[in-house]
Amino acid sequence: MKYSVIIILISIVLSTQTIAQDTINFDLNLVEKPFKSGEKLKFKLHYGLINAGYVTLEVDDLPSNKNFYSIIGKGWTVGMFNWFFFIKDKYETHIHKQTLQPHYFKRNIDEGGYVLNRKINFDRKNNTAKVYDEKNLEKSDSLYVVPSNVQDLISTFYLARNIDAKTLKEGDIYNFNVFMDFDLYKFSLKFLCKDVVETTFGDIKCLKFIPLVQSGRVFGENESVALWISDDENKIPIRMESKLRFGALSMDIISYKGLKANLQSTKHQ
Repeated sequence: MKYSVIIILISIVLSTQTIAQDTINFDLNLVEKPFKSGEKLKFKLHYGLINAGYVTLEVDDLPSNKNFYSIIGKGWTVGMFNWFFFIKDKYETHIHKQTLQPHYFKRNIDEGGYVLNRKINFDRKNNTAKVYDEKNLEKSDSLYVVPSNVQDLISTFYLARNIDAKTLKEGDIYNFNVFMDFDLYKFSLKFLCKDVVETTFGDIKCLKFIPLVQSGRVFGENESVALWISDDENKIPIRMESKLRFGALSMDIISYKGLKANLQSTKHQ
């Protein structure tokens, strides 16, 4: 499996190839969602001292059905980093505004010559997923049975933003079912602590999480990725740091618009 800059960004690193049994349940009917149509986030990626690329995440109403959001994530490398690993990725998910369940997911990636175009249609009534892959016609159009709370790569992150910070305790672990590449995976997110991150917008209070990752794949050791989410009504990603086998990758937010609430920050001390 190829690991793209988008996957690294949202920390969707798959911990095991088994189905999660104790997935966290969100009472979304009672939750005020931390995002809305029109939200646009942009991040800058660094590989050591090298400017590696950019990532954007945009939320809009789905033109064909106003009950759904269309969320698009893009990631691309720039400059010298293209010499090491060229990336041009685009992800799109359509999620129901109330349940945040995906009904459609598209993944178009070009990573160092590895090209993939894949679509997934989720049937929420029958709990199935149909995958179309133009390079793997043998598996295309096959139906896969999935749990009722299944998510895709992008929708998982937007669901996780609904974690209630008031009830968080150090060491809390949240589990998610993620369907990807013809298989169901378990994604676990562990809360470490509250923290303050220095940004170009000022100091921002954050919630610090780590994904529980499988050693020996992309990352060199367990818990080698850290993700800081704003501790406010928006819960947007502020910073990501990861240790790779060769060096380190970091990400910082550089622009935002259309947030649900004003981003809370204070001037640097």
